[in-house]
Amino acid sequence: EAPRYLWLELGRARVLDGDRTGAREAFVELVESMAEDERGLPLLAAYVELAKLAEEDDEHEEAVSFYQRAMEEFDEDPRPYFVFGRYLRDQELFAEAVDVLEAGANLLDEDRPDLMYLQEVGLALADAGRDADAVGTFERIVSILTTRSQTDFPPTGTERLAQLHEKQGNPQRAADLYAALARGSDRSGHFRYHREAGRLLAELGLKDEARRMWTRALALTEDAEAQATLREQLDAL
Repeated sequence: EAPRYLWLELGRARVLDGDRTGAREAFVELVESMAEDERGLPLLAAYVELAKLAEEDDEHEEAVSFYQRAMEEFDEDPRPYFVFGRYLRDQELFAEAVDVLEAGANLLDEDRPDLMYLQEVGLALADAGRDADAVGTFERIVSILTTRSQTDFPPTGTERLAQLHEKQGNPQRAADLYAALARGSDRSGHFRYHREAGRLLAELGLKDEARRMWTRALALTEDAEAQATLREQLDAL
């Protein structure tokens, strides 16, 4: 059995070496050599690798066919739905991405759902213009983590949630979310989170809170133009 599974690692090694043809041959060899009762994670990984190769070669119909085969083979596993949905979202096929991701979401553990999967659902919903559904999905993630006493929320979905709340006329909630992100582990975004929280707090008339956020943002950037803008905003409070 082991030699067959080694086709997966060989294919990945060939991808790293730039041998795309050889990589494809290795992944296909694994797919074709697997018996019905052996169809586990290596097969799923091979389908995904083949789809990625096709995608990179702009062979989108072929990529879709591999993703669909993966969903058919693993119809009780949400992972192929996740990668296919993300692919469709990258292709700006937002409604199709929502359909696929929502189908896969039915396979998630109800008590402990995969939060990265839910985030992908929320992003697809937002991209598809279904703002209310996106807000509900993102808020579900925040609620689950808060219940677990975790406040380090996933940055991509939480920032999108803040933007949606501002769009819907809920600046206080948006400011709270940016403030939470400013305390989180995504340090690369801390300047932006502090700046946006400060902007919203200033608009709400909460000058002391806005000043704290902007003062911290000022310390987080070395960009002269950004610093000048923040100083002007602080002086205007």
